[in-house]
Amino acid sequence: MSTIEILLNGKIIGAFLAIILLAIVVEIISRKILDILDDVSVSEWLFEKIFIPLFRALELMTFILLAYPVLFGLNEAPPISQLLSEGSHRINTLLNILFVLPLLLSLLPIFGRMPSLLLPVQGIAGSTLIFSWMQAALQRNNIHYVPNIMVIVVIILLAIVSHAIAKWVALHLSNAVNRFFQIDDGQKIVYRIVVVVAQLPVILIYTTGLGRQL
Repeated sequence: MSTIEILLNGKIIGAFLAIILLAIVVEIISRKILDILDDVSVSEWLFEKIFIPLFRALELMTFILLAYPVLFGLNEAPPISQLLSEGSHRINTLLNILFVLPLLLSLLPIFGRMPSLLLPVQGIAGSTLIFSWMQAALQRNNIHYVPNIMVIVVIILLAIVSHAIAKWVALHLSNAVNRFFQIDDGQKIVYRIVVVVAQLPVILIYTTGLGRQL
């Protein structure tokens, strides 16, 4: 499939819309809950450090599962239900990777300064896991999971640019979001939602490269 065919495919569009909607709901409701828990420090910490990352991992997992197999530039592939059922606890493994990886990476300074970089790393890790299961089901060998240097450079540059775009959009829309939803943290919410939209093409660059090897 060409890049245009992938981007205009119904599964990709549906997956995009689903994760955008989920991101909006999760970010706004999470902010409301954090406001409620403001005076309960332990509960607030648990919700912010555990539950919100878990919800975000579920967002990304939803996108990956809905976009499969077009995510890899393929029209036909083993059903996702087959891939998830062939091994033990595969759905849990996928969710655990999407959940734990950003928690670990956030300890690194670069991810602390640019949290937008976490999403493509999460997406690439989760997609790679799905692809490895598909590769095994198709009994294909000689798959290279590490892209060439040019692809790596493009992915990094796009991730950085999308971070800058998300910051700019968040800065200019935060006041309107604060007024509409009666919150005081609109800039962070807008930033997160824009990052989700902007970083998904970064993930697609990597995943379609995997699919072309089949």
